[in-house]
Amino acid sequence: MTPSAYSAHVSPSTLSQALDPRWLEGAASSVLSGPVGRWREPVLLAGGWYTHLAVGRLPRDLDLFCTGRDHLEATTEHLVARGARVIEDRPPFYRRHLWSGQVIDLVYNVWSRTLEDLFRRFDLGLSMVGVKWLEGKARAAAHPLALRSARDDVVYVSPSCPNTKYTLVIIERARRYAARLGLGVDEARIAWLWSLFSAATPDERERMLQRYRAVGVIETDVEAQALALMSEGDPQ
Repeated sequence: MTPSAYSAHVSPSTLSQALDPRWLEGAASSVLSGPVGRWREPVLLAGGWYTHLAVGRLPRDLDLFCTGRDHLEATTEHLVARGARVIEDRPPFYRRHLWSGQVIDLVYNVWSRTLEDLFRRFDLGLSMVGVKWLEGKARAAAHPLALRSARDDVVYVSPSCPNTKYTLVIIERARRYAARLGLGVDEARIAWLWSLFSAATPDERERMLQRYRAVGVIETDVEAQALALMSEGDPQ
């Protein structure tokens, strides 16, 4: 798939415009109409997919969320029938498909029927943006914390932060959003996340580091800071 595949969809001039439901629904149609089409079962697209399109880039991957394991299996069958192939299966994280150059991940163990429920599982406001896709139509939603991020030009961390065992991953993703979109980060909450890592036992910190490495794409110096903390002290 080449960038010209998205040429009919105009990039927004601001992050706030990218969170407009009409823009999100058009963006979702540009990436889901081909591989998913008029699939009779609902799937949820959420995470950072829209931030790539907002700056004129192809999404690195599309995270699709299903209602359960049977639904995931049925969705894989549907994608394969439309020309996708499974290129990696990494439970409990994701099953990865490739369709015309686009990576599509079906996420394991985060079963949700609504975007509102799904957003409660996320740690960053800008991840709480998505669409429900059903029979070729998209319904978009953006969480208030995402809208606040757009208003303040800051990548905010959720007050509940439900996945603290992935502390290093959360910090990595926050910095990645900030770099991609030219935003600041929620420094107080990032410091709090580092404090959780610092207070953990050596075994817990090692597990956090292994989870960070297992998730995949690494673009910042989070690992170097974590290793410095483990060997010398506070990375701040």
